[in-house]
Amino acid sequence: MKSALANIGRMDLSAVALKLEQSGRDNNIEVIKEQTPAFLKSLREFVEEITPQEDETEDGGDSDEPENKEFLKEKFLAIKAACDEYDENAADEALSELKKIKWPHQTKEILNEISEHILHSDFDEIVGIINKVIGTL
Repeated sequence: MKSALANIGRMDLSAVALKLEQSGRDNNIEVIKEQTPAFLKSLREFVEEITPQEDETEDGGDSDEPENKEFLKEKFLAIKAACDEYDENAADEALSELKKIKWPHQTKEILNEISEHILHSDFDEIVGIINKVIGTL
């Protein structure tokens, strides 16, 4: 925890994590009991601060604008072509262009699923997802 916090520039939280770690090694239960609640509260606040907020509309979607199906289809076909060539960078680039746009919740879920498969180089899975989606566009 202390290293991860230091790597992202939160030296204040990293220092507390170090102190708690050292207290654990020293069996200093009092310090742990005393400082852990405040540390966890600060950590939760930090996570909340860096977590992107969903901007949902009344119908549960993320966008009240109609989906640009032609652009979506074009980028899905580009991702599929990249996957057919096992080109992770090209697939990720096309996906990044799609992620710059506010999409309805269902489309965002599909993009997140594709993103996860790109991360693991599951190209066949991505092609299968896109083939299903293209049929509905």
